[in-house]
Amino acid sequence: MKNNGISVICVDLNETLVKEQTWPELNFAMGMTPEEDSFFYNQHKEGKITYSEWVNLALDIYRERGNPTKEAVEDIIMNYTYYPFAKELIEYLQQKYTVILISGAMDLLVQKIAAELKIEYFKSLTKFHFDRSGYISKVSVDDRTGDEAENKVLYLQDFCGILGFQLENVSSIGDGGNDHQLFRKTKGITFNRAKKEHKQLAWKIVPGLKEITEIL
Repeated sequence: MKNNGISVICVDLNETLVKEQTWPELNFAMGMTPEEDSFFYNQHKEGKITYSEWVNLALDIYRERGNPTKEAVEDIIMNYTYYPFAKELIEYLQQKYTVILISGAMDLLVQKIAAELKIEYFKSLTKFHFDRSGYISKVSVDDRTGDEAENKVLYLQDFCGILGFQLENVSSIGDGGNDHQLFRKTKGITFNRAKKEHKQLAWKIVPGLKEITEIL
């Protein structure tokens, strides 16, 4: 049976549906150095700082060195490019499955992509708040575990509870960056370009998005 008991598709955003990795691009535009970006990433990966702490360290740099207005943020994060077949894949999947978008990207971007692709169920882990002058006042992080990848699993479980499915009914599509815990809990699909450790956790590995239609 082609769907392998799958009823739900959980899809990632950055480097999965769109080519950009939004957080580093915003970080660099707001004054963070590549070395700082890599350092904070590794600190979180090693469990030395929580996801919330990581985001707020970035916000401190934005305020000190950048121009963190809503207009500037939107100019950066809305400059994205869909991977080939991304729109067609979502349309195809929605004919057969319930599609859920869960991303660590900021809410402004996730909401826009969800609207463009007509994805009803979506979750962003971070929400930007702006003051009356249009500057970032704070970033709310829906951080229930301290770990971005673990958070994505919990939010998927929330959706499954609402929709009446189990994790065993889910296939997760992602590049692996913060999807590895989803791959442990669901039937993960990743790409040839993914890191070896992420491919080892995946159920299926494909060259690109179009080939997913041969599996699902």
